[in-house]
Amino acid sequence: MSKVYRISLICVMVIAMFVLCFLLYRYEERDVPYVEYSGGQTLADKGTADALQPESAGMPEDQDDITVAADTTDMTTADTKLVIIENYPGGLCRQSESALPEEMIGRRRSDLDELLESYCSGPDSLDIEKGLYRIELTAFSAGCVTIEKSYHNKVMEYYYLAFADDCVTVYCEDKTTILLTTDIHRDQLTASLAEEILNFKLIVGNAELFDFLET
Repeated sequence: MSKVYRISLICVMVIAMFVLCFLLYRYEERDVPYVEYSGGQTLADKGTADALQPESAGMPEDQDDITVAADTTDMTTADTKLVIIENYPGGLCRQSESALPEEMIGRRRSDLDELLESYCSGPDSLDIEKGLYRIELTAFSAGCVTIEKSYHNKVMEYYYLAFADDCVTVYCEDKTTILLTTDIHRDQLTASLAEEILNFKLIVGNAELFDFLET
């Protein structure tokens, strides 16, 4: 009888241990976090889930950083190049490049639009003589700003600058008739200006011609 009792007791203990292990397994399974991500997979490993959390949690901050960077690149600097395109009656067009004026440095596109609108209401004497009727910001980036000017249909004098014996010479519109010879030697000019004159630099109107010769 005692032998049967001991066997029964052992069986009960084995069954109890099995039930206890099963309950512990179910309890731990419920505590494991599940993380769903864009691939549609479910991760039941706690360590893997924790490894993914910093990346997903950091995404909004990264996006803010990108936005700030984009705002910075949308602003002009001292290194920004200025391109001016001038359209004259008869389809004549002139393009020039220069450094950005000081008042345009550190500006966004909306700021430059306001500056141009203000300038159009009171342009300088050269643009008045040429008959400026439209000025527009056609391209904007931190590397280059392009401004396009258009002048109305009125009688204007067109001249071209070229070199004759390495001195600046003013030609009429036909690029053949010499209007004026100067003692401005090629060596006195900047490399960029000398290159423009080598390619027949266009001068529009008497005021611009006199301004060039004086300066």
